[in-house]
Amino acid sequence: MQRDSTNEMSPPEKKLCRACGTVNAASSSYCYKCGVPLGDTAGTPAETIGNPAGFRIRLAAYGIDQVFLLFFSIALALILSGVSFREVVSDIFRPDAPFSWGEFALGTLIEAFYWTFTVGTWGATIGKAVLRLKVVRVNGSKLSYTRSFARYWAYYVSFLPAGIGFLAIGLNPKKRGFHDYISDTRVVRLKD
Repeated sequence: MQRDSTNEMSPPEKKLCRACGTVNAASSSYCYKCGVPLGDTAGTPAETIGNPAGFRIRLAAYGIDQVFLLFFSIALALILSGVSFREVVSDIFRPDAPFSWGEFALGTLIEAFYWTFTVGTWGATIGKAVLRLKVVRVNGSKLSYTRSFARYWAYYVSFLPAGIGFLAIGLNPKKRGFHDYISDTRVVRLKD
């Protein structure tokens, strides 16, 4: 039986540092970020999607998402309430406005749907897509809608102790927050 040369193992295109999760060139002997020896093994194709995304770029993506959700909420309020744009905006930014549990619940449901649908469908919210970030499972696979939904609620765990769960993204080499550990996810910067 003749062997097809196209099925032979080709050298890996990328090497994944098992210590910090950084994707390195195949010719690298040491991780360019943390200096750990890489050896001859490469990460799986799923692991070499991209390098972990840091705190600042993830915060910028979150900011973009919040601006999008603000405009969406204003548009929804205009449609549902029938009041003018000026009244809706003045109510949003009025410091003496009374707290409304109904508005809070509706806003939370909109956010939960937004994060669940976008991450479950495309692996990224609008903010993450703009900045070329993607949310994946630790093994590189796509998130289910159930896991995306759970990941949204895990954000509150990261918020609770004064936002320390989010600050952990900038403090650990794998760039994962508490919500990432809870939901078995990581956020990566996509390769060009």
